[in-house]
Amino acid sequence: MINCVRLLHNTINSIILFSVVLIFVSCSEKKQKTEYIARVNNSYLTREVFASLVDTSGITTEEKDNAVKLWVYDELLYQKAVSEGITKEEVFLRIINDSRRKLAGSIYINNLIDDEDFDISDDDLAEYYEKNKLYFRADEDYFKLNKIYFNNEDKAIKFRNIAVESGWQNALNMFENDLSVINKINLQVVKESNLYPVQISKIMKDFYPQEISVVISEKPGTYSLVQFIAGYTKGSELPFESIKEEVTNRYKAELKTKAIENHIKELYTKNDIEIKK
Repeated sequence: MINCVRLLHNTINSIILFSVVLIFVSCSEKKQKTEYIARVNNSYLTREVFASLVDTSGITTEEKDNAVKLWVYDELLYQKAVSEGITKEEVFLRIINDSRRKLAGSIYINNLIDDEDFDISDDDLAEYYEKNKLYFRADEDYFKLNKIYFNNEDKAIKFRNIAVESGWQNALNMFENDLSVINKINLQVVKESNLYPVQISKIMKDFYPQEISVVISEKPGTYSLVQFIAGYTKGSELPFESIKEEVTNRYKAELKTKAIENHIKELYTKNDIEIKK
């Protein structure tokens, strides 16, 4: 059966190539605009085209300048290629035609998958996890922890004192409506390389279950402390609830791949196909 994952990967590459070509051709054929960001001879980069190329919502001035320069460089190369007759060569036309076919097929597949209803229950996910535990083993050391953030150091210290004396949950209850609490994270499983700040990653391996860190100032005005719950060494099984999102994404990806393969099989049986050896 066709390797759909590889097929989709190749399709994406073709789509990118085809989309870039379309953009360049479109930009080259536009007439002069009264408002434009850049120009290379008779080709204009308008604000509308630029917005379609780059997400301008949070772009910095430097990022915008780099994007414009990239468009200019690409346009220079495209115009030179046109002048050299590249766009009339057989290899170029063949790539364009092949990209059109793959783009149409990819859009069709995307529409097909979007309409597919993947109704996945927690029981389905748990069963999938049990059957595929090998894929969900820790690739490095992981830590399960509780974490809380404050904007007031004295309140953070007070929380720690209560948590040490009567438990983390009791401290949470007492600070439930306290405005100094910025954020709370409960029973999060984090890989060692993602632990932050570095002070936590350095001491976490030496913690025992339920131990609570000192108050740490991650940045000016922010104070945090962590409670160590459990550790998972590299190669060990990670608890289902801690990686439920990862399990869900992998399961959905497999269901989509299977749906695509089944649909291609169905098309195969309904069309007149001949493959000569």
